[in-house]
Amino acid sequence: MDRANALGNRARDPAVRSQVDIPPSGCIRVEQPALVPPQVVDLLLATWANANGPAATTPASKYTFRDWTLAHAEDFRSTQAGRTFPDPRRTDMAFAGVSESIVATPERQQAMIDSLVAAARNAPWPRGLLQSSLYASLDGTTVLNYAQWASDEAFDQFAQTRLKSLTAEVDRAVPGITRKPGVRYRLYRGNRRESANGLVPGCIVFVSVEFDGPDEQRQRKWVDTVFEALEAEPALPEGGISGYFHLSVDGTRVLNYAEWTSEAAHREAIERSGQGTVGRGPKWLDVRNFPGVVSNGFKRYRLVASLTEKKG
Repeated sequence: MDRANALGNRARDPAVRSQVDIPPSGCIRVEQPALVPPQVVDLLLATWANANGPAATTPASKYTFRDWTLAHAEDFRSTQAGRTFPDPRRTDMAFAGVSESIVATPERQQAMIDSLVAAARNAPWPRGLLQSSLYASLDGTTVLNYAQWASDEAFDQFAQTRLKSLTAEVDRAVPGITRKPGVRYRLYRGNRRESANGLVPGCIVFVSVEFDGPDEQRQRKWVDTVFEALEAEPALPEGGISGYFHLSVDGTRVLNYAEWTSEAAHREAIERSGQGTVGRGPKWLDVRNFPGVVSNGFKRYRLVASLTEKKG
């Protein structure tokens, strides 16, 4: 119980709040995932729900705190997830713009994210930008921006009028950033395990595949081959929550936005397969040997901040 109380005190600390509103401009909302991991949530819920001693009740009801905790455990987890993580399935999204920046160290990684948030708070919210989610790679080298846009026209206007000055502002704060060209993706297909409802992702794995030339049918066929391999698995790996497969607009790439409960769960699935995939079945060889693939890799990330337009 002492451990649970200590963790509860940490959760109440302003430094680990899950949501921060930035008031100067009044136009953006910055959301950051709580630094209390899902395992700690489970410990707190279990400890508080099963604590020894008399249960607290109101005079009008025998409904105890234990009852409330057990009844609302999943609501707590799912609300936490809904506030911070983007929904790749949202129907008002025309495309997701994905950009990667190489910064080399964890300190520069955080400095770049801080500068992006600061730049956003000092400017009007871009028309047509639904959400910008900033991720830090777990190896400390990269910042990834998964930006959901309502239309191509809205992004084109932003790129023509504001992107250059935003880039210059970030470069002044963090010189020497190496940027990969941004890519526009549209969601093709994806799913979420029914048993994973209410789980908060502890690790986002971005899987990137590049082909030797543009071919939309080949993009779709590669993704369909992955789903065939998954469906042939007798049991899906523990820790996998969801996978959302995007096709690049230029026809040359596929991106899988994969949610996992933790880095360890994804690492264990890869190591257990013995073939660099999340499954061990023979159909994964069709994925690995798919014709025309020139690169296929992944990087693990954590969500650091989500920016949305502040309503009201």
